[in-house]
Amino acid sequence: MKSYFVEQNWDLTVQSVAYLKTLNV
Repeated sequence: MKSYFVEQNWDLTVQSVAYLKTLNV
């Protein structure tokens, strides 16, 4: 079930991480 949740939210996670990286620049 946890893996399913991760897969469903992977795209959002990637976008969030990329956004946070832009803030650190």
